[in-house]
Amino acid sequence: MQENFTVGWGTLALINAAIAQSKNRGGAPWLIASLFLGPIATALLVLLPKYEVTPERLEREKAVEKVLKIVNIALVVLIVLAIVIALVKKYWV
Repeated sequence: MQENFTVGWGTLALINAAIAQSKNRGGAPWLIASLFLGPIATALLVLLPKYEVTPERLEREKAVEKVLKIVNIALVVLIVLAIVIALVKKYWV
């Protein structure tokens, strides 16, 4: 019974990704969201209007991308730093 539930939930996530792409939205984020939200994500996708690209939205998205690049770099630096600290503690102490 659990296997059928898992297959159905995964299939719903794939369907939601396709619906998202048909509405000019990212398929991958909606696939991940659907794995957690399931039918709630489907309802949200059905109710959301199609994403229309406007110059204002493009400018906003570019600004968000710049911020996300900085956040990604900071996270990578923190992860590398944590690994270095762990290795130093393991082999130096």
